[in-house]
Amino acid sequence: MSKRHIIAFDAGGTAVKAALYDERGEELAVAGATMAPLHPAPGCLERDPAAMWAAICEISRQVLAAAAVSPSSIVAVGLTGYGNALYLLDHRRKPVRNGILSPDLRAEAIVERWRASGAEDAIIPITYQRLWPGKPAPLLAWLEAHEPEALARADHAMFCKDYLRFRLTGAIGLEISDLSSGGLADQGARRFAPEILDPQLFNVWLVFWSMVAHSPEIRAVHDRTYGKYRSILESLLGQLVASGGAPPFKLRPAAIALSALLDGLWVELSLSPATFKPREAIMLCEDWVNALCSGAFPRLLAAPGVKKADAAPKHRKT
Repeated sequence: MSKRHIIAFDAGGTAVKAALYDERGEELAVAGATMAPLHPAPGCLERDPAAMWAAICEISRQVLAAAAVSPSSIVAVGLTGYGNALYLLDHRRKPVRNGILSPDLRAEAIVERWRASGAEDAIIPITYQRLWPGKPAPLLAWLEAHEPEALARADHAMFCKDYLRFRLTGAIGLEISDLSSGGLADQGARRFAPEILDPQLFNVWLVFWSMVAHSPEIRAVHDRTYGKYRSILESLLGQLVASGGAPPFKLRPAAIALSALLDGLWVELSLSPATFKPREAIMLCEDWVNALCSGAFPRLLAAPGVKKADAAPKHRKT
């Protein structure tokens, strides 16, 4: 029997599978596990990343045991998974939320708005891909509107296969085939196309903003999403005050000011990307917060006699 072996994994939309081969390519064992999609809401299809990883580990043990092969004999790993959709990791490289499956329809209305605005026609010459709800860009836009807290915690966005590669190796990355099918690649240059996630979506936001004054439905979405966004900023700024890292200040005006700075820098960067780099924008925001913490904005300071606990939001136990 060969002393060197290859194991291959396939993470599909309804099941995960493993196959073990010797170095000549002869199949030695196969195992699989059903992964029923989670349905948190109508049209939403998700998967628990931890459950998927546990299933991968279990079927690995099954094929090794069936072929009486030692894990140390594995010299190569093949990996494939369903395309499109989305997995998010935070700064600790932990999942922010459940992964999303590619047949998910939650972003259907967003795709229709983008088509109506001309955004799809603008990106097809770059990506050679039409938009549909299960692609990463519409899903990110949906999360921005409906789960801004989750999106704010995310440091890494990836596909299903990339999440499993991360669990196997600790490496985070994407590759050109998934970027291409996901509508995130410049097909002519064979590279990631950041403009798909920035200026093109900026154009869509311009259309969205222009409709706020004329559509009660769009205004309601705007008020809800920006209200949640400002609430997150207020909470974070309040934690600064509560920790003693800043003098008591008026949280709501401070959150509005910081939000305006963030939005203004984003608009300027979208319109004139050569003016400054994203890292410079981050540094400007950090400097603003540092100035706030040092009391540089007297009109934002809380009235005399207001305690730090009064300036910071009170968290209720649930």
